[in-house]
Amino acid sequence: MKVLALIPLLVAVHPQEFKPAAPIEKERYVYGLPVTAKKGSRFSKLNLVPGGWELWVVEVNGARPFQFGDMDQPNPTILEKARACTRVHQALSAEKSSVELTIVVRRPGNSRGILVKVAFSDWDTSLEYAWRKWRQDPKLFILPQASTQAGSEPYVARVEYTEAERLAEVAEYELRKKEEAEERKSPGAPLKSRETFRIAQRKLRLDAGIEKPVAADDGYLASRREKAGELQRRASERMEKRDLFEAHRLARHSMALDKGGTAATTVDSVKAALGPLDPEERGRLRAKVL
Repeated sequence: MKVLALIPLLVAVHPQEFKPAAPIEKERYVYGLPVTAKKGSRFSKLNLVPGGWELWVVEVNGARPFQFGDMDQPNPTILEKARACTRVHQALSAEKSSVELTIVVRRPGNSRGILVKVAFSDWDTSLEYAWRKWRQDPKLFILPQASTQAGSEPYVARVEYTEAERLAEVAEYELRKKEEAEERKSPGAPLKSRETFRIAQRKLRLDAGIEKPVAADDGYLASRREKAGELQRRASERMEKRDLFEAHRLARHSMALDKGGTAATTVDSVKAALGPLDPEERGRLRAKVL
């Protein structure tokens, strides 16, 4: 019970901080697109950009921004860059669609920032940025401010969120901030009187199956299922690339969040893939894991 009582003190997340980053295969983003968030937009409500920090978009739904101009001739390389920029612009300007947004937030002048990926189920054109039609082909678009200034060092870790998950963090922080202000006014109030304590206890009981969920728990359970689905999707991607350890780790995490999901299939696939490995291959895999 003492451990449970400490949970609310351990899980506080400042909305301008991030949860621990997950390891990824080394990834380098040559260009970034400087953007600003519209006030009141879905993105702005996530509080992902600390005051005074820069915000760069480095990938949208798998497409990356590039730098080229109207004077560049439409050779295969330039055409591919134009098509990629067009896909970025189309994704960012489309409403009522799902968007996977990979961004870099950093202090001005720093050569390295924090890599963050956020999955939106319903986009609302949250970002403002410069764009124009390409004179060589008006059906394609230029992103004139795309730049290498976002930093080209490779990333080995990334923070990943769903929109619902981040909103829950922000709401939890706001509630804690309110309670801490009340504590300063009336010190000495017991911890069990705090709403954050009751919420944490409720979540622990739901996770352990001690209590049955009611309608008020729908949001929490839905966010767990959404996160589990995202983890399972990533696990499947790692499995396709034969990254067995990461596929297994992600699938186990998904199973912990949603026991009724499909992650068990990925776990079984990993076990089946390990069987035929010879001792040398197992040794290489073990060294990679360690």
